[in-house]
Amino acid sequence: MRDVTNYSTLALVRELHRALEAGRSGKDIRSLFHEDVEMIEHPNALKPHGGVFGVEQLIASSAAGVEMLLSQTFQELSAVVDGGHAALRVRWQGVVAVDAGPFEAGQELTAHVAQFATAVDGRILRLETYDCYEPF
Repeated sequence: MRDVTNYSTLALVRELHRALEAGRSGKDIRSLFHEDVEMIEHPNALKPHGGVFGVEQLIASSAAGVEMLLSQTFQELSAVVDGGHAALRVRWQGVVAVDAGPFEAGQELTAHVAQFATAVDGRILRLETYDCYEPF
């Protein structure tokens, strides 16, 4: 049986948030994820069809996100842990780095996020997000 601890799941998600805030991405955050990670992003304003991603897509997406953003912050509003699972309510804010699509450099984005995570063996195995963006 795999080792799953309450603290490590929440601590890993918090570590991921701090890493992304610091501008880390790609291979710099790979160690946080289990090789069999599944990231589920439910439909939202940026990804109308949502998506399910494995580790390679997740790492590539994180690198692209860092290029697009001048900065980003994750404000944890609440967290609940149950066994090896953690549920977080987060306010995400980002500042767009470059003009791209509907976004202009310097534009501020805000999303209200519900995240659900499971960790095994000290790594994130599953991360499911519901991102509700404020109008932009």
